[in-house]
Amino acid sequence: MKPAWRWTTTLAAAAAAGCAGAAWAHGGEAGAPAIDVAQLAALAALGVAGALYLRALRRGSVLKARHAAAFFAGWLALLVALAPPLDGAAAQSFALHMVQHELLMIVAPPLLILGRPYAALAAALPASPGIVRLAALPLAMPPLAAFALHVVALWVWHVPRWFDAGLASDGVHALQHASFFWTALLFWWAVLRQWRRGVALAWLLGAMIASGALAALLTFAPAPLYAGATLAEQQLGGLLMWVPAGYVLLFAALLGFDRLLRTSAA
Repeated sequence: MKPAWRWTTTLAAAAAAGCAGAAWAHGGEAGAPAIDVAQLAALAALGVAGALYLRALRRGSVLKARHAAAFFAGWLALLVALAPPLDGAAAQSFALHMVQHELLMIVAPPLLILGRPYAALAAALPASPGIVRLAALPLAMPPLAAFALHVVALWVWHVPRWFDAGLASDGVHALQHASFFWTALLFWWAVLRQWRRGVALAWLLGAMIASGALAALLTFAPAPLYAGATLAEQQLGGLLMWVPAGYVLLFAALLGFDRLLRTSAA
C-alpha cells in the first residue's frame, strides 16, 4: 500500500467520523434543528467524491502525494463549510457566514483543482469514460464567461433582499452556496489553466477588485444591510471578505506573475 493511500485513508476516515458526530450533535438533541435535505445531499456528494479519490489512489493512478494533499485539504474545507457546527452558527452570525462563503469560494476550489480531480475520476471509473467527459463539460466555458459568472454570483447573492431570502429558506440557501462554489470552481479552473499566461493575472486582479469593492461597501455602510446583522458584525464580515480573501487572490497573482517571468526568461 502506498504512503499517500495510507495517510489519505486515515485523514478521510477521521473527517467522516467527525462529520457524523457533528451531524448527530446538531440534529440528535431535543429541540435542535434537523439537518436539511440539501445539506445531507451535499455531505453525501462530498463523501462520494472522497471515496472515488481514494479509489483512484489505491489503483496506483498518476496522482502524487502533493495532489492528494491539495485535494483533501480542499475536501476538508468544504466539509467544514457545509457541516455543523459552522453551518448552524453561520445562520446566527453574519461574520461566520462570510467565513463559510470564503471557504466555498477562495479556499476549497483552487485546492480541489490542484488535486487533479478529473485524473482521479478517470482512474476511479476507467470503464465509464462518458461520465468523465460529462463532468468535464462545463470546463469548456470561455474564461471570460467563468469570471463574469463568478462576479455576478458574488454580487447578486449579497444584495440584501437575496441574502435575506437565503437565510429564510433552506432551498434558496443551498442554491446560494452551490452558485458560490461552482462559479468559483469555474473561475479558478480558468485561472490555473492559463497560469503561464498574463491573462490569468487579469482574472485574479479583476476578482480582487470585485470582491474588494463589495467588502468595502459592507465595511463602510452606515447601517446594517441584512436582517439580523448588527453593524459591528457586518463590518467584521466585510473585513473578512476584504483582507483574507484579498491576500489569497494577491498571493495567487504574485505566484502567477513569478511563473510568467520564469517562462519569459526561459
